[in-house]
Amino acid sequence: MRKKFLIVVLPLSLFFSLSVFYFLSQLTIFWLAVTVNLIIYLLLFWRMFLPRFDESFLFLGQVFIFVLIICFLPVFWSKNFLFFPVLIGLCFFLYLFLKDIYQLLYQPRLYQVYSLEKMAPLLNFVVILFLITELETAIFAYHLSKMFFLILLFLLFWLSFYYFALKRTKDIVVKTSVTFLILIEFYLALSFFPLTIHLNGLLMAAFFVIIVKIWQKEEQKFL
Repeated sequence: MRKKFLIVVLPLSLFFSLSVFYFLSQLTIFWLAVTVNLIIYLLLFWRMFLPRFDESFLFLGQVFIFVLIICFLPVFWSKNFLFFPVLIGLCFFLYLFLKDIYQLLYQPRLYQVYSLEKMAPLLNFVVILFLITELETAIFAYHLSKMFFLILLFLLFWLSFYYFALKRTKDIVVKTSVTFLILIEFYLALSFFPLTIHLNGLLMAAFFVIIVKIWQKEEQKFL
């Protein structure tokens, strides 16, 4: 299967499979959709990322979390009239991000310089926004501990800053740990205010991107 073909297949598969679940709302269809899309992602990893593993590993964690967020979108947005516009927007953004990775790895002449560097903050913003929205909804609905959220935020944060570790930036552990603690304190502070779940996600995502931009200026080249 051609690598470039999988770039189109994954977003289309997400859109059509989740649309079917949106209208039928059967648990079997949902888990079938999740399984199929994760298999396609694994094929994408095997065919596109794995041959250039050292160069592409940076993107894998963020893209994987992004795919999971899209997969669970109908569970948390099933009664929202914005479901289809949001789904279309996320699938299209996923396609653009995968296309840029493909061009960087296999068609460098077509790749626009710093395209991924420009898209990475937006990807972080979208992932944090929807991750917090979906997790807080699950915490409220199923009475889960917020520790689940803190662990996932920790993993996402470290994946976002993996570039520094990859380049062996000085004091990477100290820098990422301090910034992570700031993010957690900001999130816990928001929890004391009577804000909506979506507003919490929006503020946290904005604060996250601001911190990323600060490090971006310091390191000059961030992804």
